[in-house]
Amino acid sequence: MTVLQERIPWAEINATADLVSVVEKHVPVLLGKFNGRLSPEVPCPKCGGKTRFRLRLWKNGHLMAFCSHCAPRGLSAIDYIKWYYDFTPVMAAKWWMENTTVRVAPRQAIEPVPIEPLNLALALRWHNDMDVRAREYLYRRGMTDRWIDYFKVGYHTGYRRYSFPLIIDSLLWGIQYRLNPKIECVLKFLRCFETMENKVNIMRYISETGSHNHNIYGTTEIQKKPWLYAVLIEGVPDVVAMWSQGFPAFSTFQGNNRAKPWDLAWNKYLKNINTIYVIPDNDGGDKGEFFASQKVQEIGGRAHLHWLPKEYKDIGEFIQKDVPTASQRLTEMLMLPPMKELL
Repeated sequence: MTVLQERIPWAEINATADLVSVVEKHVPVLLGKFNGRLSPEVPCPKCGGKTRFRLRLWKNGHLMAFCSHCAPRGLSAIDYIKWYYDFTPVMAAKWWMENTTVRVAPRQAIEPVPIEPLNLALALRWHNDMDVRAREYLYRRGMTDRWIDYFKVGYHTGYRRYSFPLIIDSLLWGIQYRLNPKIECVLKFLRCFETMENKVNIMRYISETGSHNHNIYGTTEIQKKPWLYAVLIEGVPDVVAMWSQGFPAFSTFQGNNRAKPWDLAWNKYLKNINTIYVIPDNDGGDKGEFFASQKVQEIGGRAHLHWLPKEYKDIGEFIQKDVPTASQRLTEMLMLPPMKELL
């Protein structure tokens, strides 16, 4: 055992060492961009995913690195080295000793940041300004005027995106914007001609600045009364479509970060539901199955997995195949009757 190891336990180094000095070796764009709580999202130095990687001061007071695509969880200093170089813990510790000046700083308590809602007028503006042409796309996705108006779905003309606000108890906690499909088609066409210098970035979903992207979309609705069942799906727009077809549904409201499939704290919202059917997207591979099984496990015995037919990517695509018959086809697939009071 070295003198250094006797003086400073590796666990303490891992918890309090200067992670920024290591990350900046691989992500120079972050140099000086950490504001004490979080950094902007940048391309990941390992998988290259756009707007995937960031630094964040975590709840336990430790600085962590995150990639929502390839890192299994928050990475502390030694964990980051193991992850980036595919090292063993011993190799990572050795690399640290040889390449970094060990600085152990006293841990500082994080001052709680008050969580404040957004201005509800923002969501109402995009809803009230939405014209018939914008609504036509929502109709094609199986949504009805009643539920479009109920959920205050709107259209942001500047972003050219549909807006899906998260409103709980008459307070606005976030807005997800879905790219206009016509614009998305144009961008996909332009991607055929992209070069290393001119990249075409297709971000289907973005969030309003200040959104609290860690909640349940449909929270108020699934708590209104005792339900025989509710359907947990992926995708905020499809929640509106499911209610329009007579099926109570909800989804996680988490921006683009699927690293945490379910939060145990959300189980309190499900007290009035007898059975929860979890329907994952058919994403290919085992990713969808992993996230769905995690949700089922953490929700408990009331939750059951239900897979879509393989020819459909998600529940929205299933509905869009033939909207007039969607309610009947959902009844046959789920073997559940729609709630007549929702239609």
